[in-house]
Amino acid sequence: MNDDLFGYPDTPGHRGVFTQIKAAEAIKPCTGRLHKLILSHLTKGGATRQEISDDLGLKLQTVCGRVRELVLAGSLKDTDSVRNGGRVVEVT
Repeated sequence: MNDDLFGYPDTPGHRGVFTQIKAAEAIKPCTGRLHKLILSHLTKGGATRQEISDDLGLKLQTVCGRVRELVLAGSLKDTDSVRNGGRVVEVT
């Protein structure tokens, strides 16, 4: 399936399933704010997705999706560093 069909990573992705479409539509207004929040947090240094989730009080799956979007957009990069089983991401 072509991810571009659903606008990912520019908008929250889904696989065409009704519940996923509704969830993507529901979170769309938040993604810009969440991207900025995560980027701002990472200006203090790299962090794992779990650390971002814990520090910002966001669900891990929310953080993972937004980090993936930021990596695909070139704003973040995965590093070779691993902490507590999670890969560290940092601002590019």
